[in-house]
Amino acid sequence: MWIYGHRGAMGLAPENTIIAIKKGLEINVDMIEIDVFVLPCGEIIVIHDDTLERTTSGRGKVVDTSFKQLRTLDAGEGQKIPTLDEVVKVIDGRVLLNIEIKGKGSAKAVAKAIRRYTARGKLTANHFLVSSFDHNEVRMFHHLMPDVPISALFHSGDTTNFVERTKQLDTSMIGTNMLEITHTLMHEAKLHGIEVMAYPSNITKEEEIALTVKLFDLGVLGVFSNYPDAARAAITPVTARPGIRAWLTTLVTGGNPAQSLQRV
Repeated sequence: MWIYGHRGAMGLAPENTIIAIKKGLEINVDMIEIDVFVLPCGEIIVIHDDTLERTTSGRGKVVDTSFKQLRTLDAGEGQKIPTLDEVVKVIDGRVLLNIEIKGKGSAKAVAKAIRRYTARGKLTANHFLVSSFDHNEVRMFHHLMPDVPISALFHSGDTTNFVERTKQLDTSMIGTNMLEITHTLMHEAKLHGIEVMAYPSNITKEEEIALTVKLFDLGVLGVFSNYPDAARAAITPVTARPGIRAWLTTLVTGGNPAQSLQRV
């Protein structure tokens, strides 16, 4: 099972900030997950909520605030709200970057940015995974960049007909709440060749780690962890974990990723 840094490593540093991302890299996570909004000016910024109050010193809606003003806000411990460009520069291809699209109409801007990153030569499509709860945005992004892996996200209580809805997006990866994942869901997913990733929501560190161990036993592909150091320590030490980008290459090129994935 892979361990992903949720919003960088939000249990260890202010979420979606450069120091949270650096913390995830220090822990050697398999992937960093971030959330992005596209501003009216075209800038892509890294923040989870559509309002500013919870995670910054500002007030109001993100898209109603100028980029210049957003950059003056404290996102925790003196950190600025980062741009996607800044995050990509910090990660520098060392781990996979999962970009979760927030806000309607953002797929085109994210696709344009990834084209720019890959055109430089060092990064490839398989350095990225793009996901969203808005499946129309996932569909639009996939239409624009079919070589970049995508994942469909599902809210709590919204996994009804997840197999059909996932297949309609031409992907075989989903993400859903840790608390939603059962033996029944995993059986149905495996039956249809769908890999499942799990994210935490409003639970304690102890609850997250306990659920991580349970999900490891259920055969979940990976966990988006707020505490990736503790999550990694809680599961069987990884001695032969395959390269995640190689696995994603198999996925995008039409192979059977489930067969190529060796779990430990």
